[in-house]
Amino acid sequence: MLPWLAAQIPADYFTTGRRPAPRTARRWLWRLLRNLFGLLLLASGLAMLVLPGQGLLTILVALILLDYPAKKRLERRLVATESVLKSLNWLRRRRGVAPLQVD
Repeated sequence: MLPWLAAQIPADYFTTGRRPAPRTARRWLWRLLRNLFGLLLLASGLAMLVLPGQGLLTILVALILLDYPAKKRLERRLVATESVLKSLNWLRRRRGVAPLQVD
């Protein structure tokens, strides 16, 4: 599923000039549901740190889903890492999609 997900990212997603999507009721509802699910996963992941389960992996997925102030900056730093960018672009090339652009 990772190659499909990597191909779904717009090529200019990590550039600074990208304009945000318009604010519609549907978009607000999607963000609300995604954040609620992210909070549920975060609480579950924290519990799994002391209980049996994949706590760190669940916390990572929750952080990807949640909206928080420094998220975009963290994503850009992570993708700007040469090995991560190279791997993502390799996955995108296999799907026939243009490579990601990073500032």
